[in-house]
Amino acid sequence: MQTPSRIPFFSSSQSVLWRPTAALASVNAAITLSWIIYRVHLAGLLTQAGFPKGLAPVLLLIESLLAIVVEPWAGVTSDRTPQRFGGRFYIILLGTGMTALLFALLPGIVRLVQPSASANWWLPGLLIVWAIAISMFRSPALALLGHYAMPKQLPLAASLITLAGALAGSATPLASAWILSQGATLTFIGAAILLLITVTWLKTVQPSDVTSAPDVFPTAPWQFTTLARLFGLGLTATFTFRLAVELFPKILKAAEIQPPLFLGILFVSLGLGALLAGRLATRWTNLKVMVIGLGLTAACLILMTLTRQPTIALLTAVALGLSFSFIFNGTLPFVLNTLSLDQAGLSVGLFFGGAAAANSLYSGVVSQASFLTPTTGVGLAIMALLVAGFCILGSVPPRTQHFS
Repeated sequence: MQTPSRIPFFSSSQSVLWRPTAALASVNAAITLSWIIYRVHLAGLLTQAGFPKGLAPVLLLIESLLAIVVEPWAGVTSDRTPQRFGGRFYIILLGTGMTALLFALLPGIVRLVQPSASANWWLPGLLIVWAIAISMFRSPALALLGHYAMPKQLPLAASLITLAGALAGSATPLASAWILSQGATLTFIGAAILLLITVTWLKTVQPSDVTSAPDVFPTAPWQFTTLARLFGLGLTATFTFRLAVELFPKILKAAEIQPPLFLGILFVSLGLGALLAGRLATRWTNLKVMVIGLGLTAACLILMTLTRQPTIALLTAVALGLSFSFIFNGTLPFVLNTLSLDQAGLSVGLFFGGAAAANSLYSGVVSQASFLTPTTGVGLAIMALLVAGFCILGSVPPRTQHFS
């Protein structure tokens, strides 16, 4: 059977729809900032309600474990939502509305309750509901990128999303203290408004002839190994990055170098490097750029362990950011080109489910291990990169070989 046109509404003169792509990038940045704000204030909200501060990492671990299931489920649900119900935007708007409402109300609720854990037993459950809500719409939203760019140009379009997400992520090392100083009420309401504005912008610029995939595209068969590789790529790429950003500050502190600035430089370099990675991927293919990124990242991780001076720290931060950009900027195009467009939610959801598994693995197991030194951490990261290479290159589907 002949494969249907991937994006029927493109004209011959355009390969990327930049307005909706920019709107989607802003949604990704808003989600990232929302999580940062939530994590910064979580311990304070819990202690204010009478819970021990140590409950915060336990809640974050539970939320990561739930996201392993929620992300793919939300993606599959968006794949199957008929156009008459709004297609993918049905679950995007539902998740955004729930997230924004809870975000705006949570600080006020906590301020009104008595500081007693036994009386406020429901609060951790409400916080988990917020985490489920924000996990509901990321995969359906980013699956829309498959409608905004021709397959070969997806890395170029994805570079805008990677840039926005990385710049937002730099708020963790560079602005956490400022976010905390502003208080939960102001920052939570601000994040809620930002989510609503960005999703509204995305809805406004959405091309009118983007339809729900089940009404247009036939479902393509898939194999379990293909799905496992999508999940595995999210797990290994995220696990490697998590190890890097956790170990790098420890190495810097041991050399009496203050970490926040250099960690912020790493995030900014990752975002800016995505612009280069997107350009190179359209010339060399996405797969080649990702594989180059795996090798460069392994070398940079080894260099990281040798950091002893501020100049070397600066070079290492820039090099790590650039090498990771070659990997991460290619992940979304890779997963979107691995399955057919009608299964974009599933493929993106599996990738982010793997990312949630990586965060769970690090928080629940690796970070507690006594053997985790910079050397063993880098060894684990390089092993994860090898597995990521297998996920990328092992039995690559014909569509990915052609378009990536």
